[in-house]
Amino acid sequence: MAPLFNARRPVGTGLGRGGRTGRTAGRSWRWRPQPVTPIQVTTRATAFEGAPGPLTLPVRRELVRLELDGVATVVQVVRPEVPGRFPVVVFAHGAGTGNRTAFDAHAVHLAHDGVVCLVADKDLAAYTATKRDYGHMARQYADLARWGAGQPWAQPDRVGYYGESEGAWVAPWAATLSGAAFVVLVSAPVVTPREQALYAIETYLASVGAPASVSDAALRFAGAAWPRGYFGYADFDSVRYLSQLSCPVLVVYGTADISMPVVQGAERVMAEVVGPVAVRYYEGADHGLRVGEAKRVSPVFLGDLSGWIRSLSMFPVVAGADPVQPFGVVAPPETVTLATEAYVAAGALLAVAAAGWGGRVGP
Repeated sequence: MAPLFNARRPVGTGLGRGGRTGRTAGRSWRWRPQPVTPIQVTTRATAFEGAPGPLTLPVRRELVRLELDGVATVVQVVRPEVPGRFPVVVFAHGAGTGNRTAFDAHAVHLAHDGVVCLVADKDLAAYTATKRDYGHMARQYADLARWGAGQPWAQPDRVGYYGESEGAWVAPWAATLSGAAFVVLVSAPVVTPREQALYAIETYLASVGAPASVSDAALRFAGAAWPRGYFGYADFDSVRYLSQLSCPVLVVYGTADISMPVVQGAERVMAEVVGPVAVRYYEGADHGLRVGEAKRVSPVFLGDLSGWIRSLSMFPVVAGADPVQPFGVVAPPETVTLATEAYVAAGALLAVAAAGWGGRVGP
């Protein structure tokens, strides 16, 4: 059978300051795990110096219909029901969320403490498994931030973004469009979607003891260039937007999140962002910062988040539990040829299995 398609991708230079491994071409490519130097955590106490404590303000919810980047969109506004002007945060969805109620736990907690939260429905017409328009998403969030800044309950100079998982690719872009007083990146892949997928697949396969040959086949398949029009977002690189951020940035990971490069991700943000960066690691928290048997968003994280948004204190810089990243992000091979039905079928099954796993813990 003739090849379905050849995957010819340009040579990449790796993570640079973040430390990606090198790569070779085609079928000679083999995955070889590379160790990651642990990031230095200065203290286990995650609270920010000088941050205000919790409040108990009454909370109001309301729905508004706005046109965001030309699309009619329903937005949930969760805000303190008292007179005054407050910081505003726009939430950027991850792959696993899309409804305006997705961040209710965060929004209610923050609103009680005097922070306005804006959560829009995701435009699913521009969002599928194979096609995602991150530019459209960024413009929508930027439009929402501009609208929020003009409201009577907003501090117009204290409007920022919260991007979780996939939303952490988009939030920096939105911030460059509208300006931002702060950006929060939670469970951020930082590397490209393709590289994050490669990392998540190999982490999973390593955890179940898959043989090296299976890992190599799965990673070559995931690193392939797809037919035109499919998975065009796979090589989206958020660094061009991170490097434009001069506002304070907070990076947050849970130590139980095995789908993200929790060390390299934080280090790359610290290296690329122009403004100050603080990093927090929460013991036992998963990809969504959930803890315990009930899988509720960590109350410690929510308290720290509230205190940081209201104070923008940057100290201590790196705090929390010691993160573990078992190996470094692997750059995909330069050239992959998918030539036989058996190879394609095996790769497809592996990709589907990994996607099912990643849907629970990945972007």
